[in-house]
Amino acid sequence: MKIVEKKIQRVIPVSTATVLWNYLDFEHLSVVHKNYTNAEFIYEDEHVVLEMLSFKIPFFSFLHSNSLHFFVKKSPQELVAFNLGLFGIPSITRIQIHELEQQQSEITVTHRFILRGWTQLLAPLFPKMIERWNKQVWNEDLPLKLRRQQMLNWGFRDFIGLPSTLEERYGQPTATSEGSSKEPSKAPPHASSLRLESTILRKERQLLAKFFSHWD
Repeated sequence: MKIVEKKIQRVIPVSTATVLWNYLDFEHLSVVHKNYTNAEFIYEDEHVVLEMLSFKIPFFSFLHSNSLHFFVKKSPQELVAFNLGLFGIPSITRIQIHELEQQQSEITVTHRFILRGWTQLLAPLFPKMIERWNKQVWNEDLPLKLRRQQMLNWGFRDFIGLPSTLEERYGQPTATSEGSSKEPSKAPPHASSLRLESTILRKERQLLAKFFSHWD
């Protein structure tokens, strides 16, 4: 038996909660990542996911394979994935998420492949294959994490959306005649509110377009 291990560390300017959100978004695998061609969920609860994955083999993208993938959320800072895939080779991937400072996270991913019999001959190929796979997945996920963090900074909340007022979205308090500020209020429910909403949406589209173009 031979064990091939590869550890990769990266730092990203987002919160640990955003990193965790990305890892737990299993539905995006075959949509965002080019090497995954299909994902079928067998079981899922708050802490574990069991799924069947179809994927292209690194360096040999014309070849496809399937794997049984078991994912465990041990804590918000540690995730472990067990995989039985190509040529029946078992692997364990450990993901550790550390907060360096506010909206600055370090991610340590340790890949470990257990080779037996003739598959030990593949050992020299695995470090490069792991590095290439990890880099591609990282680059494909990076815009998602950065955009979500920006939306959270603008006040977005899951199942709620963005705040209702321009002031709450962009931190611009409404000045009173005395020069002080007052609490922002929601747009009134009549025709004049349409002009306010139009202004808000126009500015929001401009900001989103500017931000997204930076990562395209």
